[in-house]
Formats: sequence, structure tokens, C-alpha cells
Amino acid sequence: MQKKILKKFKKMFIFFGIGVILSTALLGVNLTKAKAAGVSTSASASASASVLPLEPDAFTLAVSPSDWTNANTAIVTFGTTDDDSGIYEYQIKVDSGSYATSTSPDNLDISGLSDGIHTITVQAMDNADNFTEESALIKIDRTLPIVTAVTATLTSDNQVKLSWNLADDVTSGIDHFEIYRGGIWLADLNASFTSFIDTDQQVTSGQNYEYQVIAVDTAGNESLPQTASIFVPTPVVVTPVVVTKTESVTPPVIQPAISYGVSTYNPDTITPEVKAAETPLIVNNNTNSEPQEESESSNWNKLLLAISILIIAAGAAVGGYYGYQWWMINKDDDDKPKEDKTNSKSRW
Repeated sequence: MQKKILKKFKKMFIFFGIGVILSTALLGVNLTKAKAAGVSTSASASASASVLPLEPDAFTLAVSPSDWTNANTAIVTFGTTDDDSGIYEYQIKVDSGSYATSTSPDNLDISGLSDGIHTITVQAMDNADNFTEESALIKIDRTLPIVTAVTATLTSDNQVKLSWNLADDVTSGIDHFEIYRGGIWLADLNASFTSFIDTDQQVTSGQNYEYQVIAVDTAGNESLPQTASIFVPTPVVVTPVVVTKTESVTPPVIQPAISYGVSTYNPDTITPEVKAAETPLIVNNNTNSEPQEESESSNWNKLLLAISILIIAAGAAVGGYYGYQWWMINKDDDDKPKEDKTNSKSRW
């Protein structure tokens, strides 16, 4: 009984061994064909994992430039290890393209890529046909940004002010603006600016100036220069209007003199005309006329007083003349002899 059982176990081990040998041989043939064709499938990898070493270690894939770029090439750096069978080769592809053998660092040609974000994939394969994949992004922008409506105006301080609309760049976005005057760089402004005031002391009056505004996007593309010209005039100096003011002249005062009943005047007693010195005066619309009115009233009073004195003097002269004539008549009467009333005969 025991001998029969042992014979059955021997037969089972023999058949099992034959099956293992045949399956290993078939698997080796398939792997050789796949390697010759340059194709590695997940099925073959999982099958080999059951009898062969594990896949290569994970690794880091670096792409430069890592931000938006308008370059035609990108530097791709990678590398890993495999402690079991060792690294056989690396393969690289962009997006859904075909793999190509690569070595690190790889100066990858990206000149044919369109604007947008693309994926670069690197596959590390070991000598047992196990592989590990890593991916990184590359951002392409070769479209020039646009800046419009550049104008130049003068501020109240006679300085030049530039203004423009927000620039447009739908791919990578505006990074900054560059300002030039006559081809000479003046300033870099961040993307939020839409105006600039030129405070350079070299801007002089009476000259014409040309300014340029250039928009630069994140990928380094520069817009076409947008220009604006302006003439900086010479400032007009406003001076106040100066006039002269002459003070009012006091009329001469005539002092009468009476001689033998005739009213006369002495020219030496006339007050000479005095003219005030001319002094500069700023025009003032709110001129007060009261002092001038008082001066005119005083002059009229003096004139009336002089006329009154003349009238009194004339009256006195006339009265004196007639008094003198009366006195002369009465004097002649007093000199005649008086009749002696005692010697006269009476009618009676």
C-alpha cells in the first residue's frame, strides 16, 4: 500500500516539474520577441515579476525651463537605479508620441510644439524588461502680446504722462511693461500699470519727444512698440499788470487884496501845484473812492470862502467910495460963510 502511494507521488512530481520547465521556456521565448520588437507590456512585466527581479526605482524628472517659454529646445534631466538586474536603457516621448531612446541630460527639440501645456514622459527599463515611468510638463507660448491706445499728455507741472489700455495675452499672461523715450530705457512696470509719468529732469521745454511702450509676457515675448509723440511747450510766465496812480491836485488858493477900493490878488500868494510822485500800484477792482470825494469837497469849500471874501471886499470898496463922495460934498458946504441973522431985516 505504501509503495503504491509513493509511486503516485513520484509521478505527480515528475509531471509538475515537466510543466514548470515548459512554462519557463515559453515565457523566455515571448520576452525575447518582445524585447526584439522594442515593446514592453504590463502583462509581460507582471509575469516576469513572478519569476524575475522588481522594476527600477522611482526617479525625478526635471525639465528646464520649468515655466512658460518660447524656446525651441528644453533640457530634460533624469536618472535612477536598479539593484537587481540594472538599468538597460531610457526612452522619452512628448504627449502621445512614440518613445525614442534617450540619455540624460537630453537636449529635447520642442520647436514643433504648439502654444499650450505639453507632457514629457521618460521610461526607465532594466535588464529584466521591468520599467518605471515619470512625467513633467513643458509650457509653450510663442504668441506676441498686444498693447494698444498709447497716448501722451502734459500734467499741470508740465510733465509728460503716458497712458495705455491693459495688454492682452491669452496664453501665458503679461509679465511687465517697458518704457522708452527716444529709444532710451526709462522704467519697467508690472502688469497692473496703465500709466507712467516721466519725471526725468532731462525733459526740457520747447522740445518734441517720442515715447514707446512694450508689453512683455511671461514667456519673454515682446509686443511691437507702440509710440506716442508730444511737444513740451515753454511755460508762460504770467506777470501782474502795473499801472500808476496820481494823487488829486489841490487847486490854487487866491488870496484877495484891497487897495483903494479895488479887489486884486497877489500871484505870489498862489499855492504852487504839487504833483505826487508816481508809485507802482497793482490794479484793484475794489478801490475806495471816499478819500477823493473828501478832497473834492474841501476844494469846493475853499473856493466858496474865496468868493465870499471877494464879495465882502467889493462891497467895502463900493461903500468906501460913496462915503468919500458924501464927505467931500458936505465939506464944501461947511466952508461957506454963514449969514448974520441979527443984521438981516425982518419983513415984520
